[in-house]
Amino acid sequence: MFTFRDHFSDASQSSTEIQIDLNTALYGKLLDSARRFADLNAPAARASLQEAGEMLRQGMQSHSTQELTMLAGAQARASSRRAAAYACNCAGIAAGTHAELIALLGAQMAETNTEIAELVADISRSAPGEYSRFIHAMQLSFDHANARLEQIIQASRQVLDTLETNCIAAARQFDSAARQVRSH
Repeated sequence: MFTFRDHFSDASQSSTEIQIDLNTALYGKLLDSARRFADLNAPAARASLQEAGEMLRQGMQSHSTQELTMLAGAQARASSRRAAAYACNCAGIAAGTHAELIALLGAQMAETNTEIAELVADISRSAPGEYSRFIHAMQLSFDHANARLEQIIQASRQVLDTLETNCIAAARQFDSAARQVRSH
């Protein structure tokens, strides 16, 4: 027959293993996201420098202020589209990373829930009658913690949905502004 100490020792060891696995997976996902941002930023920076050089060269070769104004307008339209696309790519990376982390946390949470439920069931079967209130309180605390975690997950999903909506709205505004500049 296991003692309470044995139950909690086994649960603690299992929890530590789960935490190590979770942290390893989380860091892996975060490093992958950092790599995706680097993959996005390196070509964008290179292209921006090349375009700035080309703009400077064309500006120096322009023969009139009207030609320079047209050149600046064309550059502004192209820049606004690239900025909108860049912002959407950043939001996409953030949303993808968020979805991966939530899925990972959900899987780990389910595994932890199962182990805790098994621990509580084992303890309740072997516990003397006077511990039934304590076990019931443990179960309630665990249920409340799970409910709060679910609320946090829902709130973070709403934040990312808002971010995506704002990104789309910004892209439309950039495009609208570029069209207005082109028409003038």
